[in-house]
Amino acid sequence: ISAAGQVDRRDSLGVCVDSRKGAESLQRDQAVCISTNGAVFVNGKEMTNQLPAISLGSAVTFDMEVVSM
Repeated sequence: ISAAGQVDRRDSLGVCVDSRKGAESLQRDQAVCISTNGAVFVNGKEMTNQLPAISLGSAVTFDMEVVSM
């Protein structure tokens, strides 16, 4: 994270695998995101694991692979 503005509790960083137009949140199906307080969301559900808070100077890496179901 190289720049930060006004903090909002809805701020998050993540990835999604679909291209829904008008989607305003990464806290949804087919997405993984981390909120700035470190909460982890997968498919819109908050997981029990907690990461350190994200702030100016933080580095975040998503390691992903294709899986078949």
